Amino acid sequence: MNLAMVDGIIIPRNGDTLYPRDFSKGQSVECLVQPDDERNLGMAVTSNAVVVQNAVPVVSGVLLGSGIVYANTELTCSVSATDADTEDTFTWSYDWTVDGVSQGLDQANLSGAFVKGQSVICTATVSDGTATASLASAAVVVANTAP
Repeated sequence: MNLAMVDGIIIPRNGDTLYPRDFSKGQSVECLVQPDDERNLGMAVTSNAVVVQNAVPVVSGVLLGSGIVYANTELTCSVSATDADTEDTFTWSYDWTVDGVSQGLDQANLSGAFVKGQSVICTATVSDGTATASLASAAVVVANTAP
């Protein structure tokens, strides 16, 4: 017989798996195992308690603008992320670079007088209040504006 205890409350299981829906970060989890040879039950043994740690958010995509970028285009850095800790709330920060030089802007949008051939990158960082993850978008290159 296998049982799990989350914060001292028994969660019965028919097997060796405790599912993520059964616990949250910060909770204490223990396993209780009792051998059974179908004639006698052996002595139950309880594992050491472990405290569930925070899961790091995962950036699942960064989209930088849509379509062709021209000198007067406003770019939007659209980011999506997931976190195994479903109760977490995300905060975002941004870093824009143009031709490798940081623009010092922590915002989702960038507009300006770009020059044909410049490379623009947005690096977005997501935080769940405890851990952070970041991912840079693919660079976009500013196209020639028609006369």
